[in-house]
Amino acid sequence: HSVSLEASVGGLRKILRAASILLVAAETIRTERRLIAVLTATLAGAALVSLDGLIQVAWGTDLLRGHAAGEAPGGLRRLAATFNHPNDFGIYAVSILPACVAMARSAARPRMRRAAWIVVGLMSAALLCTFSRPSVVAVSVSFAAFLMLRRAWRTLGALAIIGAAGLLCLPAPIREWVASQP
Repeated sequence: HSVSLEASVGGLRKILRAASILLVAAETIRTERRLIAVLTATLAGAALVSLDGLIQVAWGTDLLRGHAAGEAPGGLRRLAATFNHPNDFGIYAVSILPACVAMARSAARPRMRRAAWIVVGLMSAALLCTFSRPSVVAVSVSFAAFLMLRRAWRTLGALAIIGAAGLLCLPAPIREWVASQP
């Protein structure tokens, strides 16, 4: 996903490493109790890094590593949290968001369900602040595919209308930046 072959191969290595970790973790999760423990830890990590990133946008640096926020169109701050680049946070968030949504939708205890929806909200807000094109495309395509597979046409239509309205409500510098992107 880059003009540089070396960067693309490096990205593929990262994907393979992450997939290997996921497969090893999946091999150890044999009971529902362990699965819930792993998902709860995932939620806690997502909440921590999302809050750290949102603090970075608000104050200019994140609390955990002291990274300065990047610059987005119109002089807005671009969230990277503890990651080296906003797109790296975007990859993390896009990868973890489905697990957070699944936990929010299916948690047995109402308290856990509420906490999971709060994490989904925090992560969604943080993801927006990354101004990461690949992340926007990944979330849009994956949720559209999910909704099509579920035949949730009304929800898909409503989200399309909300997305179009959101594009119209963007500040002018961001709208110009979005229009200039390939």
